[in-house]
Amino acid sequence: MEHTGSQTQSRGVWSRRIEFVLASIGYAVGLGNVWRFPYLCYSNGGGAFFIPYIIMLSLCALPMLLMEFTIGQFTQRGPVQAFIQICPLLKGVGVGTVVVSSILSGYFNTLMSWILFYLFNSFSSPLPWQSCNNTWNIPESCSVEFAVNGTSLQSASQQFFNYRLLDISEGLEHMGHIQWELLGCLILAWIIEYVCIFKGVKSTGKVVYFTALFPYVILLILLVFTARLPGAADGILFFLTPKWHKLKKVQVWIDALSQVFFSIGVGFGVMVSMASYNNFKSNILRDSVVVTLANSATSVFSGFVVFSALGHMAHTRGVSVEDLAVEGPGLVFVVYPEILAAMPVPQLWAVLFFLMLLCLALDSQFAHLELVTTTAMDAVGLKFPPWLRRKEALAFLVCLPSFLLGLPCIFQGGVYVFQLMDHYTVAVSILVLSVLEIAAISWILGVQRFSMMLTRMLGKSPNIYFKVCWLVLTPLLVMAILVTSIVQHTPPRYGKFYQFPEWSKAVGWMLTMASIVCIPIGAAHELYCRKGSLVEGSYPTSEIMERRAVQLKRQDRKMREREEELERRAKEQERQAKELERMRQTETLRLEAQQRREKVEKLRAEIERQELMQEMQRKMMEIDRLTMKMVLSGMDRGGHTEEMDRLRVELDVKRMEMKRLSERASVRSSMDTCRSGSTTTNQAQQRGTWSRRIEFVLASIGYAVGLSNIWRFPYLCYRNGGGAFFIPYFIMVFLCALPMVYLEFSIGQLTQRGPVQAFTKLCPLLKGVGVGTVVVSFIFIGYFNTLMSWILFYLFSSFSPTLPWQSCDNAWNIPETCSVAYTVNDTGKQSASQQFFSHRLLDISQGIEQMGGIRWELLGCLVLAWVLEYLSVFKGVKLTGKVVYFTALFPYTILSILLVFTARLPGSADGILFFLTPKWHKLLEIQVWIDALSQIFFSIGVGFGVMVSMSSYNNQNYNILRDSVIVACANSATSLFAGFVVFSALGSMAHQQNLTVEDLAVGGPGLAFVVYPEILAAMPVPQLWAVLFFLMLLCLGLGSQFSHLELVGSCVVESLGPKLPPGWRSKERLLVPVCVASFLVGLPCVFQGGVYMFQLMDHYTTVVSVLLMAVLEIAAISWILGLWRFSDMLSKTLGKTPNIYFKMCWLVITPLMVLAILVTSIVQHTPPRYGRCYQFPEWSKAVGWMLTMASIVCIPIGAAHELYCRKGSLVERLRASVTARLQLDDVRGSGQEQEICLTSTTKDA
Repeated sequence: MEHTGSQTQSRGVWSRRIEFVLASIGYAVGLGNVWRFPYLCYSNGGGAFFIPYIIMLSLCALPMLLMEFTIGQFTQRGPVQAFIQICPLLKGVGVGTVVVSSILSGYFNTLMSWILFYLFNSFSSPLPWQSCNNTWNIPESCSVEFAVNGTSLQSASQQFFNYRLLDISEGLEHMGHIQWELLGCLILAWIIEYVCIFKGVKSTGKVVYFTALFPYVILLILLVFTARLPGAADGILFFLTPKWHKLKKVQVWIDALSQVFFSIGVGFGVMVSMASYNNFKSNILRDSVVVTLANSATSVFSGFVVFSALGHMAHTRGVSVEDLAVEGPGLVFVVYPEILAAMPVPQLWAVLFFLMLLCLALDSQFAHLELVTTTAMDAVGLKFPPWLRRKEALAFLVCLPSFLLGLPCIFQGGVYVFQLMDHYTVAVSILVLSVLEIAAISWILGVQRFSMMLTRMLGKSPNIYFKVCWLVLTPLLVMAILVTSIVQHTPPRYGKFYQFPEWSKAVGWMLTMASIVCIPIGAAHELYCRKGSLVEGSYPTSEIMERRAVQLKRQDRKMREREEELERRAKEQERQAKELERMRQTETLRLEAQQRREKVEKLRAEIERQELMQEMQRKMMEIDRLTMKMVLSGMDRGGHTEEMDRLRVELDVKRMEMKRLSERASVRSSMDTCRSGSTTTNQAQQRGTWSRRIEFVLASIGYAVGLSNIWRFPYLCYRNGGGAFFIPYFIMVFLCALPMVYLEFSIGQLTQRGPVQAFTKLCPLLKGVGVGTVVVSFIFIGYFNTLMSWILFYLFSSFSPTLPWQSCDNAWNIPETCSVAYTVNDTGKQSASQQFFSHRLLDISQGIEQMGGIRWELLGCLVLAWVLEYLSVFKGVKLTGKVVYFTALFPYTILSILLVFTARLPGSADGILFFLTPKWHKLLEIQVWIDALSQIFFSIGVGFGVMVSMSSYNNQNYNILRDSVIVACANSATSLFAGFVVFSALGSMAHQQNLTVEDLAVGGPGLAFVVYPEILAAMPVPQLWAVLFFLMLLCLGLGSQFSHLELVGSCVVESLGPKLPPGWRSKERLLVPVCVASFLVGLPCVFQGGVYMFQLMDHYTTVVSVLLMAVLEIAAISWILGLWRFSDMLSKTLGKTPNIYFKMCWLVITPLMVLAILVTSIVQHTPPRYGRCYQFPEWSKAVGWMLTMASIVCIPIGAAHELYCRKGSLVERLRASVTARLQLDDVRGSGQEQEICLTSTTKDA
């Protein structure tokens, strides 16, 4: 049972145990759990069916699953190589499982194409299976209601399935033409599956996090919704009511056994293949129990979902549940679509339902494909040419023939081919293979030896229950299913009338035998390759038995040696882990002792410094006394030169002593500075880094691309010249945004610290700039989370059957001033969406003087927003780097969907033209250029310190120049893309309401919470689009919010962490008080007068302060630290110096531009207001300026603190305060900062 180490390494392993468990659950839980178990349960005794089901689960499914997991994990091979090692005579069993999986994955993908076809059609309004007025319907035989009698009537959903999806022919003899739409869906399905498996278990292990868990979310949503509908309780009672007399029928027990066997998916070899990627010591017994219970629980859970919906449909149609209860594809493609069509918001539920089916089918499909590719790699991988040994190429070659195999299933007669292949391929052959698999393990290899294999992996022997099942019970039960399947076999048929021709049945039996024939061929090949007579090759004579015993002993010895080696490695790993833990504890104690020593050394150095200064002052006084004495001596004695010479010599000696003392003080100060810098080296190692560069790029894009890209840029673009606005915009991108992003990335990556510590190192005099950015971010996330609570409120409201902002008949509306259409005049009317925002969401008071009561619904949404943000950052960049894969990419998916849909609506082209039409004369206005500069500055998010914080987690050799270009371009491209989405929707709404686009074009939150909701309400399937839109806004808000929270958290950890007790230094704990304090800052914004507080804080907190921070940030780097010195630091890490373009921008152009925005903001400053009428009181403006000064005041305080802590005259203190503590040699990240500094100071001394 040996195999080469190189092959083992090339196969890969699951990254985590949870990935293997999820992949196994995803494979086991398939479409059969949804469309077969509920029907079997009700037809075989309802709740009474659970008894035989659970018994068969325990006696057949669980033992078989553990057996296959053991085979795969012990041999570390797929089923073919595994059976060659365990029982060479039956190696054909492994080959047969691969043949079955190849055929199954070919025709089963037809179901995937059907699911995708239904999914795409679910976006139509009305649903195409809701009426009989379509081109494919036969009106005289079509019924809107489900046909439950024996008449020739068909429901609309039946005709959609037969005549729109399949365009079905008369029979297998008439294959007809290919269905091009289904071909496209089939190709898409294969592309999705290839992407899931082309990297092996490394990619599959990541995919299953979604495909295995998402169906449970959808099932839960469907159950919560359908269980509240009329008649749902009757359906569930019909499902659960036990019929105990059914237990006397043998067929009930056979059905339970068949369902358990085929549902869990044993016998296909897939479980063997997946377990072969486990570590040798994985606890597969526990995993077997988890997978078995998850599969059974899902079946029962699906029964509740299906029958609650059937009960509601039966209630609305006035029929019994029994008339609607069917199994197989008819349930999910005929009955359930009709149930969905009868629900409120049918498009939303249809999309969710078919997404769930897609995930269920995907898990099963790529598990079978993984089996085939694994077998090919194990068997002939080394015989392939080098380019074909790559899993990507091999997976493509596996997918291509399976795609061609399923191609006949998408012709007009393809459903007959599908039915034929499904009827013959699996049932008999899998049962034969399973019987022989159990025989090979239990009777040929032997239960005792098999138990030893399991013992070596788990450290304990399987109990008597498993041994009895493997030896007797499980093989008898599987044989019972096999015999029953053969005895009760019936010819295939489609529907009630179509009988397959005889030649097709022969083809079907050929499909059955394609896998079974592998068994005798494999046995014959094994006997042929053996030496000796046929009897010697067939029967174990004494000589052969002795030889076999020797071989077994040799194999046992090799297995023992392997086990001992594994145990030795395990012990070595355990010893290393203990040693690492001991070293970690020792290192912690050493660091604490070092910190205490450094404190003592600092005190000693301070005392010595004071003594040196006192001695210097004493010498100075003595020099002054001697000078005065010389002067007096010269005056008194006139010509006494000897006395004068003596005094001059003594004066020179004192001066030399003073110079020496001054040099000693300077060296001591330099050593202290270096020592203080070195104390953070170990902390830098503990900060963590991004796992991959793509995580840093996505996090930066997620932070830069925020809500303003959606609600501010499109409005600014149309107002400032349409397409002509792109010219100043892109000029400002390259002259201001890109250099600023590159500058902040450089600061963070060079110093490996957040903005506070970074500015302390680069320009200590302006360390208050870093503190100011933290204060701004702290206040910003406090009040900005109010927007997140609004988005969540709108998102939850989007699940209503009728969107609450669609009508004026709600309790919060004021009928006399409410208009269903959007109002654009000053008549005093408000649209329904405006009143929903003002009176339902905000319940707005008359002003900030009347704060009113708290809005409890908004408070709940605010708490939920904070929980989401805390969970996104509490583990640092390791966790944030995983979250951004969703939050940064999902908005682009939604924007693309919205654009594809809205661009097809009437009037959308007019909106896009209104957005793009250039007005060249606007370029002559200074305000247009100022607006372009302001938009790109605040959109890209520089000046807040967030870019510094995120890049501080980079490795010091990251190519941040390339990342800066990507982030700047992505931000600008997103703004343009959002403009197309927004104005195509505005154009459609203007067309519907006979308005101009200009009447609807607004910026700010009004676009997202008033205008766009009204646009969504006018679309087909408004609930679906509303959910997608507010999910997009939620992701955009989250991407910005947890970036600010990460900045505040990292700065708190860096600054306060070393001073706190060890138990409170972790980021998880320190973030809790940060989040609580920021939550309290934003709490006033969820009162009835909270919108005024939000407006006040938003007006004053960021604009002036962030611009001032940015100006001082550039000044600190370009003018104080020195541009050339900073460029040298960059060249040390990047290997090249910034070009003249960046140097000119940093030195002159960018600071002048930011200064221009700052001056313009101050000159054009206007008092805050809400709406058109409300003016804020004077005291609130004073509070607003206090918010502005809260961050700005940190700058002089930081400078004063730095000067106070320095020694010497004011000029000396200033000179020391503008000297960088980060030396050129320190940017290499070598961790030897203290040694370098000590060496340099020794040379100076």
